[in-house]
Amino acid sequence: MKTRVSTNHPPLIGIAIASFNRKGRLRECLEAINKSSYQNVFICVVDDGSSDGTWEMLQADFSAVEVIRGDGNLWWCEATNKAIGACLESSCDYVVLLNDDCLVKKDTLAKFIKRAEEYPGAVIAPITLDINTPDQVWWAGSSWGPLKYVPFIWLIRQKYPHRTPISIIPKKPYTTSEFTGRGVFIPSIIFETVGLLDSDLFPQHGSDNDFSLRVTTSGNQALVDPDNGVQLYVEEGGQNVSGSLIGLPVRFFKLMFFRKHGAAARYWWRLLKKHAPTHAVVPSYVFILTLIFLRVFKILPIIYKLTNRKNG
Repeated sequence: MKTRVSTNHPPLIGIAIASFNRKGRLRECLEAINKSSYQNVFICVVDDGSSDGTWEMLQADFSAVEVIRGDGNLWWCEATNKAIGACLESSCDYVVLLNDDCLVKKDTLAKFIKRAEEYPGAVIAPITLDINTPDQVWWAGSSWGPLKYVPFIWLIRQKYPHRTPISIIPKKPYTTSEFTGRGVFIPSIIFETVGLLDSDLFPQHGSDNDFSLRVTTSGNQALVDPDNGVQLYVEEGGQNVSGSLIGLPVRFFKLMFFRKHGAAARYWWRLLKKHAPTHAVVPSYVFILTLIFLRVFKILPIIYKLTNRKNG
């Protein structure tokens, strides 16, 4: 399972997973992979010092999985880099970045291989579905660049809002400027030309956004395959701010400045400085942080409702 015997075998898919204290979710993630119809895979899990029995579970129940143990200081990005490195060392043809709160479907990997034959060298991202409402899209592609008529505001914008009905998503693959670590399928040669994720600037959140922009702005093709999908436990994301109104200020502060919750103030500044034109960095930064404030404090939905009422 870990290495190919001959060149006559189908392409070897490496699956890179970083995990920390989510034993139950990780088990479910790995069991979904084991049920896949495509079985020429190499799986590497980096357990960054979990205290919930993750390491023991992996040793006892998933002996075919390559496991690397961290000391708790790797965070998501460097843990993922170590998993990618193990995949590349095992001569994987493709690497799938898979968060441990995502579940592949039985045919997800096989569909990746089929699309790769149609689009050689392309990064292929599945659509992300809310596991509790699988007929709704959580992510289905992004665009990067200036707002229309406002050239000094640069943003990453989802092509389809959260909870868009899957029925209205295009049927054929289409381009995306940005992708996440939720099951994205990457030809190994991409890492040779673009490099790994940037764990110095983006240790926890944002490294997948930065990596994807490096990929797409350097001439590589990235596509969303609407015929392929992974399921996500959306409520467990590190940037989730749902909860009571009383705790909103604390949750906003954590979202802005705590690495575990996103450190949005630091992340967006670094991402804009690295990828946006100089004239757009400061105005885009102010605009984005304002949007975050309005969203967290439930003001943005009110503005949408008032705007729609006026338009109606």
